[in-house]
Amino acid sequence: TNPEYIKITEERLHQPFQSKKLKTQDVRGYYFYMDNKTLSEFIKTNIITLKDFLNISIAITDLVSKLHKNNIFVHNITPQNIFINKDRIKLACLYNKENLYKKNLSEDNFDDFHYISPEQTLKVDFPIDYRTDFYLLGLIFYELLFKRKTFESDEELELIHFHIAMEISDLSLEMEIPEALYNIVKKMLAKNPDDRYK
Repeated sequence: TNPEYIKITEERLHQPFQSKKLKTQDVRGYYFYMDNKTLSEFIKTNIITLKDFLNISIAITDLVSKLHKNNIFVHNITPQNIFINKDRIKLACLYNKENLYKKNLSEDNFDDFHYISPEQTLKVDFPIDYRTDFYLLGLIFYELLFKRKTFESDEELELIHFHIAMEISDLSLEMEIPEALYNIVKKMLAKNPDDRYK
């Protein structure tokens, strides 16, 4: 097996936020001392405007784009390993030297089944590649827009089924989200990687 490494990538936000110092965060057994909130905490404790959404989502997309340009595909993007402070976004991810790190379907490899792509369930015959990261980003962007997870359940098997078979709820009219923006997120969350962005 290939050794795993932690990579921390960061991107400056276009518009700075105000934030407080928070506790140390644990990322799959590694500790980071940062003057940050996790994105998960940020979503729970802040009113996120459309401007805020664009500010954060563009920065996260830029982060992942940098990794992809270096042939690093994360496959483990969650609000718990994205950190935000007043002017930066940081992504802490595991990868291996030969970029062959793949997750198997087990509790040891997935911290939260809310953030898993259909192909990562190993229940469908789709490749796990850079488009997997697009799906995971779509899950996070949906949560930023609507202040709720894409699929809600405490049961791992039910969440797996939802990711494979259930369509996302369109809350754009209710939440006054522009249809064009919702359609971008919807395309990122396509079940078949071929239907996502290239």
